[in-house]
Amino acid sequence: MALTKELGYNCLVTFDGNKIAGTTSDSFTVAGKFEETIMKSNAGVKQKDNIGTDATFSINAYVMKGTAAGWLNVSDVITNCATNASKPFILTIGGTDAGDAKVTGTAVFKSFTINSDSENYADMSVEIQVQGTPVITHS
Repeated sequence: MALTKELGYNCLVTFDGNKIAGTTSDSFTVAGKFEETIMKSNAGVKQKDNIGTDATFSINAYVMKGTAAGWLNVSDVITNCATNASKPFILTIGGTDAGDAKVTGTAVFKSFTINSDSENYADMSVEIQVQGTPVITHS
């Protein structure tokens, strides 16, 4: 299989089966978490231990009102953030073709910011924290 670029609209995240309506951009960040220890018993030599994974979503979207099956509107997102709702998520990167990546797990809605001015459509920013270690697989 040759390496190919992936278009951004083929990277899609759903929370409990629902997409965030009006999404214009999103990012997924994952990194190992380390703890540094210094012990007297080995003459103060520093040791780094892997203590897990830190993963987050940052989503920007237009503020969408109304309802539609399979979509989270602005009220749904605000409610999820205000209650720190925990939802299962699936991030598909490319789709379901052989070699396409998929990330799954559980995430907590952490914060919501609305941005508005007098000339443009209102938009929102949403921060979502993954609980535990996300599972990364290939189709």
